[in-house]
Order: sequence, then C-alpha cells, then structure tokens
Amino acid sequence: MEQALEAYSALSFGYLPESVLYLALLILCLGCTLLLMRFGFKRGLRYSLALLLAIYVVLLYCSTVFFRPPYHEPQYNLIPFWSYFAIVEGKEDLLSENLLNLIVFVPIGLLLGFIYRKGWLFTLMIGAGLSVGIEFFQFVLMRGFSEVDDVLHNTLGCMLGYGLAVLLSDIG
Repeated sequence: MEQALEAYSALSFGYLPESVLYLALLILCLGCTLLLMRFGFKRGLRYSLALLLAIYVVLLYCSTVFFRPPYHEPQYNLIPFWSYFAIVEGKEDLLSENLLNLIVFVPIGLLLGFIYRKGWLFTLMIGAGLSVGIEFFQFVLMRGFSEVDDVLHNTLGCMLGYGLAVLLSDIG
C-alpha cells in the first residue's frame, strides 16, 4: 500500500517543488476559511470544493506538463490500447502506470459530482477535456509521453470518481 501511495504521489505531483505545494495548501486553507465565513456552511462548502478542484487541476497540469523536464522531440503513441499489448508481452510496469493514470483523475470526477450535479455526460466531457489538454501540452511542449491510453484511463478514472460521488450523495 505504501508503494502505491508513493507511486501516486510521484505520478501526480512528483515534479512539483515543495514550495508550490505549500503555496497551494496555503491558498486552499485561506480560501476555504474565507468562503465558509462569507457564504455560510452549505454554499461555502460547495465553493470550497470548487476551489479544491481548481487547485488540484492546476497542480496536476503543473506536475504532468509544466514542471517536467523537456525532451528533445515529442514523445507520443496514438495507437489505442497499445499498453495492454505491451503488458501481455511482459512489460508489467505499464499496468501500474495505467492504474495510476486512472487513479489520478478519480478526485476530479468525485469533486465534479459533488459540486456541479450536472450528470455523467458533463463529467465525462470535463474529464476527457482535461486529459486531452494534458496530452496536447505534453506533445507540443515536449514534456512527457502523449498517448491515447492516458486519455482513456484518465477519463475512466474521472467517471469512477463521479460514480463514487453518486453513491455517496443524492445527485443520481
């Protein structure tokens, strides 16, 4: 379990300097306090969750794109499900990478489900859009490996998070 948490942390925030994480935590704490004071508990909580979502997405983009070291040329694979064929051929490390790509988007779907309550299609579009954005910037800025499988796993993770939100609340 500890290895999985370390791998999740490295995947999602591994390239971020500690100072950026401390700044995000400070903004979150101050922002939530001010939102709860200004709008009361119910609306303040909803706005606080939206702030948490925004901070999470910014940190995710920073870690997966902007703070990554650049390559000399774009790295990409546009073949869907290529990683599964590679796993069958013996590259088992890709299985954990696929699972982590799924897990890293679960909080996005969970928060979207609690905040917006607009349904699964809205969550699917936001999750896929955020993932495509990451892969696009990785390709254009040559910072990371752009692939269709990541978009699929990220989107599925977002939808799993939304499903969890539906189970935990009355938004269904």
